[in-house]
Amino acid sequence: MKQTALLLALLGSLLCLKAQSYVGTITVGSYTQRNVKVQLDVATEREQCPSKGASTPKGCATMTIFNVKFSYMMPVKLDVVIPSLTLSGTHLTGNNITPLSNGKRYDKYLVRNLVGTADGRHLTFSCLMGKKRLTFNGTRTLRKARTE
Repeated sequence: MKQTALLLALLGSLLCLKAQSYVGTITVGSYTQRNVKVQLDVATEREQCPSKGASTPKGCATMTIFNVKFSYMMPVKLDVVIPSLTLSGTHLTGNNITPLSNGKRYDKYLVRNLVGTADGRHLTFSCLMGKKRLTFNGTRTLRKARTE
């Protein structure tokens, strides 16, 4: 899990991504988990969104949900990456996206009809992940300035 976070941080710095972190509550069906961290990495240049086309005014984003379970029955928590999202203004969308975890694709849990908003202070979204409805509602975390 630490390797995934390190890899995302490295990729973010290489691609000039703007990362925004949020902490909130995720609900999947009847299961709820609080204090879930979600990071939204937003490309800052159109050239970084080749799948969207360089002429589109929409940006692309990658969402990482850290240390999450999707049911009471899950024995471990995972870091889940949802790539290829579209961010237009504050509107976040995505459809038919295969999530990743530990470098593996999880086709069975295809992300469909993801809609949400990311306004710089709050992140909310909902989608179908596999056959279950997933919702998240969180508030942006502010990083403390380092002191030397």
